[in-house]
Amino acid sequence: MAGMASPRLAEPLPPLKTIVRAWRARSIISCNRSPGLDFETRLFYKPNAATLLDVELRKPGYQPAMISLGANTDPYQPVELRLGITRGILEVLARFRHPVAIVTKGAALIERDLDLLQYLAQDNLVSVAISITTLDAGLKRSLEPRAAAPQSRLRAMRRLSDAGFLLGCSSRL
Repeated sequence: MAGMASPRLAEPLPPLKTIVRAWRARSIISCNRSPGLDFETRLFYKPNAATLLDVELRKPGYQPAMISLGANTDPYQPVELRLGITRGILEVLARFRHPVAIVTKGAALIERDLDLLQYLAQDNLVSVAISITTLDAGLKRSLEPRAAAPQSRLRAMRRLSDAGFLLGCSSRL
C-alpha cells in the first residue's frame, strides 16, 4: 500500500545450512506433482542429467514438447556455479534444437548461459522469466536469503533484453 513502510524483522535470521546430495536418476524428464519443501536447504541434483536427457531425446518416437527448468526449483541455485548441471542440460537442448522455458531468481548464472539461450532463441525455442519478489533489498534478504539481489535481477533482465529476448517477469510487490 502507498505510504506503508516495508516490514522488517526484529533480528536477522540465522544462516541456513545447505545439504547438497547427488541423485542418480534413471530418467530426466518428469512431471511435477508436488512443489515439495526445503527449496534452498535440501538440494538434490542429478549429476548425469545431461547424459540422460540426451538418451531420452534420442528415443524413437520421442515427441518434442516444452521442457520447463525452474518449475520445481530454481535451475540457477548458487550451487549451479560449481556443478554446471543447468548449463549441461541447455547444451543438450541446444544440440537437439529443443524448446525450453526457464523461470529463475538467478542473475549472473543465466547471463553465463546467454550464448546457449541466444542460439535457441534464433528459432524461438526459449522463453525466460525472472522472478522479482520485491525491489526492497532488505525485505528480499528476509524472504529469499540466497537469491540474487533485485538490482542484479534487473541488470540480468536488461542484458537479456538487449540481446533481443522478450522477457516475462513474475512479481509480488
